[in-house]
Amino acid sequence: MLACPRCRRGLDPDRACACGFEPKRRDGVLDLMTPEQTAAYAAFRDGYETLRRREGWGGDDLELPFEPRAHHDIWTVRQRTFKRLEGLLRQRLPEGGAALDAGAGNCWLTRHLEHWGFDPVAVDVNDGPVDGLRAGGAYLGIGDHFERVRAPMESLPFRDGAFRLVLAADALHYCPDMAAALGEFKRVLAPDGLIVVMDSPWYERERHGARAWESGVRAMVDRHGVSRDVAGRSRFLFRAAFAADATRNGLGFEVIRPWPGWRRTLEAASARFYERRLAAFPILVVRRAA
Repeated sequence: MLACPRCRRGLDPDRACACGFEPKRRDGVLDLMTPEQTAAYAAFRDGYETLRRREGWGGDDLELPFEPRAHHDIWTVRQRTFKRLEGLLRQRLPEGGAALDAGAGNCWLTRHLEHWGFDPVAVDVNDGPVDGLRAGGAYLGIGDHFERVRAPMESLPFRDGAFRLVLAADALHYCPDMAAALGEFKRVLAPDGLIVVMDSPWYERERHGARAWESGVRAMVDRHGVSRDVAGRSRFLFRAAFAADATRNGLGFEVIRPWPGWRRTLEAASARFYERRLAAFPILVVRRAA
């Protein structure tokens, strides 16, 4: 399943590749980032961890998404999306198979994939112990089983066609090159597989997302004292750009909209009254174009 991130040959995780790349393990996480990739992501990782800590993320209860310790309004919406995802996967991929949780964070969703009959692998560039892959060790300690690999979404260290499911939850909008990530998702996807993108802010029109994004960046800079580069790394998805990126990669998609609950529905209606738009958080089901 593994492929060298430098030369793309098949990779044994316990020995150096013929090209000289050496896999490393740290607290059970297999690090498959090249030194160049590690350097490129260093500033983002440090800034991201600082911002998440100041916003009160990380160290959550093991039973996410249903028993969060903070951000209850966000998790209430995600609970509905999570339930819709479970039904979707049981309907469309009932036999399970290998699954990739791209941008897995602390692996809370990875462990549910195992419960649903998949053989999951968690991937993220953040291997931190509070909000990154090493935090996923808590689930392994209570009997869950999955692999953790440090790698970027735009350069996945896996062989072609390795996964029946590629899932990116609360992740794709952090990716600096979404088109490249979709291309990698397609490359590692089995012919009959599904790509699912969820929990990323979605707008029908770019101008609505740009307005909300700019307001959010200013608020994070003022409230948490992080740089604009760090605050602005989290972007948003909008229909025209996502459709173009999908088409460029030979992919088609459908948009499934779980009901977000009365509170979010009323907030969205109020925003429209003031000629603004709140982000939607649909499930995007992506497949190879017919």
